[in-house]
Parts: sequence; structure tokens; C-alpha cells
Amino acid sequence: MARYSSDTKVLGAVALSILGTSRLSDLEHYFNKYGIYNYDENAYYPVEPLIAMMNDIVSDHQGLDSTFDLVSLGIANGRTIALPPEVNTLEKWLDIWSARHPMLYHGTDIGYIITEKLSETNFVVHIRWPWADDVAYGTIYGMCLRFLPSTAEFAVYYDENLSRADFGAEETVIHIEWH
Repeated sequence: MARYSSDTKVLGAVALSILGTSRLSDLEHYFNKYGIYNYDENAYYPVEPLIAMMNDIVSDHQGLDSTFDLVSLGIANGRTIALPPEVNTLEKWLDIWSARHPMLYHGTDIGYIITEKLSETNFVVHIRWPWADDVAYGTIYGMCLRFLPSTAEFAVYYDENLSRADFGAEETVIHIEWH
């Protein structure tokens, strides 16, 4: 199953948010090669060049390094993507993420984000979007860093009982817990 339709476009602000990666010195030449620095934050761009860039990163940095690279792109996204001012807690972000998804992506099939609240500090996120699972993981981790107190203990983890989209599943399921 495809994660998105070929006409899918992403808001420039989403693409630009990954420039805040902690691995910028290692990844900057990819950003230049694919022209991300030229993106306008208010315009929509085809996801294909960004997918190609991430595929290049994985191809060039086989193994664990590519995982770190993709997670770092997600963390940058989670920590820096612009949100409405009233979204000032992790719970509020998780509550609106599925509604914001269609604002950030345009196309025939842009995938989805579904969040389930199990308790005040325990959520499950179902994701089908263009990006690799490790970018989703990093985005959630980045949001935890952004919104949770520095003293909070939190866990972000893939559902161990389900396959992930990277391995052909319909969606990826990620758990978030904190206290």
C-alpha cells in the first residue's frame, strides 16, 4: 500500500523545520542538493524530492547512522514546526495533530494521523504519511522535548506487536508515555 498519492505536496514550513537537525553538518549537502533552502514556508512542494533526499541519506549512511539521521530530522521537525500559540502542551498538540495534518499536506491521499488518548499521560499515535517511520518517531520525540518539563521522564516507542509502514504495514503505531 502506498503511503501517499503521487500528487502529495507538503507545506514549505514542514520541510524547512528539518533544517534545525543536530546533524546539520553531516546532512547540509543533501539540503543544498535538493534545494530545500529555497523553499518558501507558505508554499506547498511535492514530497517526491524530499523522499528522494531521505532515500539518499539512507543509501549513503547505511545502518545505524541512517536511523540517527532520520530521527534527527524528525526531532528538528517536532521541536521547531510552527504551531498556534494556544498549543503549548504535548497533550494539546496530540489533540490537534490529526486535524492539522490536512493543513500541512495537500493531495488526493495524504495519509493520516490518528491519536488515541489512553490516559492524561499515555497516547497512541497511528501514522500513515510520506516519511519514514524514524522521522515519525523523531517528530514525536522532538515534541516531547519541546513541551514536557526537562525533569519529565518519557518514553516513545513503536508498538512491538504490530508491523510498521516501513515494512509494508498500512500504518505505523507509536506509543508515548510520560510522568
